Amino acid sequence: MQFDRHTLARWRRPIATMTRTWVTPGFIALHFAGIINSILPDACPMPGPSLPPSESTRVDKWLWAARFFKHRSAATDAVDGGRVKLNGASVKPARAVKVGDRIDITLADSTITVVVTAIAERRGSAEIARQLYTETDESIERRASARATRALSATPGTGLHGRPTKRDRRQIERLQRG
Repeated sequence: MQFDRHTLARWRRPIATMTRTWVTPGFIALHFAGIINSILPDACPMPGPSLPPSESTRVDKWLWAARFFKHRSAATDAVDGGRVKLNGASVKPARAVKVGDRIDITLADSTITVVVTAIAERRGSAEIARQLYTETDESIERRASARATRALSATPGTGLHGRPTKRDRRQIERLQRG
């Protein structure tokens, strides 16, 4: 169907004076495709939420969606700081993550190694986040042994009780002199 210049100009009239919405041939085509689609569902395929899910996403977005970081900017900073490794290599935040990739994440004093099992573009509930990855057996054992070591060791500063006494100061001075 051919449209001449005058027909197109006539269709480009404002719908209402208060809005800046213009009726264009594309708008009309989409409108009629929607009407036809409601009558015959497979007559005019329209783009929309029925698109297949993506097979990869950015590493910082995946870390945020998997709830390793509370904010996406924190995930980006961690990737930029080298605390996240994808398949053993340091990467940039925009690097694509696919199902089956191995990610090493260093949080505080522990390193978590996970294998990506699903991709998520958005942050969901904790149940959904747990389905995005599986933690490796070595990582679970490593974190358990570190937890046991921390439980057995004394917490720093347990012997300190405020300001040093005169006796404590003399001992400190003796240690500093050698």
